[in-house]
Amino acid sequence: MSCCISSISIFLFIPGMLPLHHSSSLLLLLPLLLIFDMIPLVIVDSTLDGYSELIHSEVGVIVEPMLIISNASTASSRARCSLTLHKYLCSSPALKHNDTIAWNTRLCLKWKCKVEHHAMRIENCWVGSVNNPVPIIGKDGCTAESAMLHSPRYDTSFRGAESIGWLSVRQAIKKSSCRLSVGMKHIHMSCTIRLCHFCDPECQENTPPRACADQPRLRDFGRMWNESMAVSRTCNPTPYVTPSPMNNLPSINLFPVIPLLTFIRLHLCY
Repeated sequence: MSCCISSISIFLFIPGMLPLHHSSSLLLLLPLLLIFDMIPLVIVDSTLDGYSELIHSEVGVIVEPMLIISNASTASSRARCSLTLHKYLCSSPALKHNDTIAWNTRLCLKWKCKVEHHAMRIENCWVGSVNNPVPIIGKDGCTAESAMLHSPRYDTSFRGAESIGWLSVRQAIKKSSCRLSVGMKHIHMSCTIRLCHFCDPECQENTPPRACADQPRLRDFGRMWNESMAVSRTCNPTPYVTPSPMNNLPSINLFPVIPLLTFIRLHLCY
């Protein structure tokens, strides 16, 4: 009997939870999952052989090119934005192409943009595949799945941000006739970066996002903007003072003249 590929499935493994079958057991657990905000985005078919091996497999991560949006086309064309992944700590080296992660590997995601006079806002991040993306950061800039990833925290330059989480999504090809699952070697991810000018009031109101449920309510974003040196230099530059014409005259040293005048006066007296 030949095996034919019937579908490609996405698996979401959340720490502390087992894969669920699409049956009444999910309906019974649904209220509890709603309370803890840990609803699996994709239900795993428990009859699929090999998911135990899949959950313990390690995969690489391919960061796809990010979409950069700006009201000024010149800003988006000049911007150089990057997304890097770091194991365990944000200070760890960035993952390379051959590095792999497990479903429970703690990761730090770091975004950076090199662009003058603009702030960045991270939106619409996904992980999985281009055809089967699982959203992890929404259009509002907040986490779309808090069990996997925290909302990004921005630095005072507004051109850098970090987030801690787990990329616990796995892909598998289901061969229904042989009941096998073949795990993919890589998962993909990407984001959208929205740029706005420092001096735009709407930029200061929307960046960073204010309504993320997992962010500290007492964080003073207005103070971040007021204390940013980059913003101050752009929007409140030190005025240039034109030098007075009198300041341009050459200075005259009168010291040698004084003895000469004194000598002339004394000579006339005698």
